[in-house]
Amino acid sequence: MSVRIYVGNLPEDVDKQELDALFREAQDIQSLKLITNRKTNKCRGFGFITVKTEAEADSLVSRFNGQTFREQPLKVEKALPRQKGKDKDKEKEKEIKEAPAPLDTVATAAPELREPVSKSVKVTERPAPRRDTPNRNSQRQQNRRKSPAQPTPASTSSSYEATEPDPRWADALRQLKERLAMQTTGS
Repeated sequence: MSVRIYVGNLPEDVDKQELDALFREAQDIQSLKLITNRKTNKCRGFGFITVKTEAEADSLVSRFNGQTFREQPLKVEKALPRQKGKDKDKEKEKEIKEAPAPLDTVATAAPELREPVSKSVKVTERPAPRRDTPNRNSQRQQNRRKSPAQPTPASTSSSYEATEPDPRWADALRQLKERLAMQTTGS
């Protein structure tokens, strides 16, 4: 079984042959990969070495970790196991599934009643409103522009919706009214 070793704190202008020579004199290595910037083709400051056994990896780490190479101390340690792109996506999906349930309607009704949201909850943005249909704000502005002589639909309506709050939000509205009453009486 081969073992990967991380080699860090490398200078930008390091050459793969130079690094290969440094490590090959100490031990037989299977491969050496220097991670480079795609645009500049310079070293990004790290690379990976592959050796055959755990014992070889341990000896390489103990010998070269902290050793000075071009006036910089090397950081040499066993590399963490790789995670493929799909595995990372599955982990993110799992975190989202395990996240607490979204805020209920009471918390969305009154911002003062909201509880802190954990960082694992994914926040999605609302889509932009369509431009061919007026949104609520433009309708409100139009209603405000009407002359006072014209009755608004809400003031002439005697339906249940006009006189009673939405039952889903009634509790939050009641709590909000109580808080406002306490603030006005306390001042």
